[in-house]
Amino acid sequence: MMFFAASGIILILILLAVLFLMPSPSKKKKKGRKAPEEPTAQEQECLQKIARLEKYIKSLRDEILVFQKAEKDHEKDLAVERAKVKKFQEKLSQEREWHQKEQNTIDKKSKEFHLAKEELSKVQDLYSSEHSANLRLEQELKEMKRQNDSLNEQRRKVEGDNALLKAKIENDRREIQGLKKENAELAKKKDDVSWVAKSEYDRVAQTLKAKEKELERITRKP
Repeated sequence: MMFFAASGIILILILLAVLFLMPSPSKKKKKGRKAPEEPTAQEQECLQKIARLEKYIKSLRDEILVFQKAEKDHEKDLAVERAKVKKFQEKLSQEREWHQKEQNTIDKKSKEFHLAKEELSKVQDLYSSEHSANLRLEQELKEMKRQNDSLNEQRRKVEGDNALLKAKIENDRREIQGLKKENAELAKKKDDVSWVAKSEYDRVAQTLKAKEKELERITRKP
């Protein structure tokens, strides 16, 4: 449109130049006379044509300005669209990169899942083999618990016997101490008097010896 408008303006300017440069017939006839003050009909017609042409030129110039403004607006819109396209391309490139990363992550997770599935299968096989072993161990554990309960019962019985034995040992020790004291008194009495009943002395000595042997036997007993 701008090209056609410019071509029209150039053509009009050429026509105006031709009209102004071309001499009129009245001027040829009246050469040498004084020009009249009033323009002729042909001059008026030319002036009207010039006015119309100037008006048309102004209209064309206004259209050119409108087209130039529209072109600038189009250039701005085009720049905006180019920026949008560039931004969209950058976003698309980024989304492709993210998609590639996500795909890599999915592939990695899939591989890990496959390995985990294989590991789970191995664990299940191992569990099946260990389950039988656990059943045997549970049976053995029950047997060991039964034996342990029996041993605990025996231990409680032995502890009771030991308590009775300790009480008897303590009683024998006190009795031995009493016999030793009695023996010492008899020995002292023997030194103080000229005669002590030998049977009484022997009785005490034999009882003391028997108690000492019994205490030694008890203390050696596990």
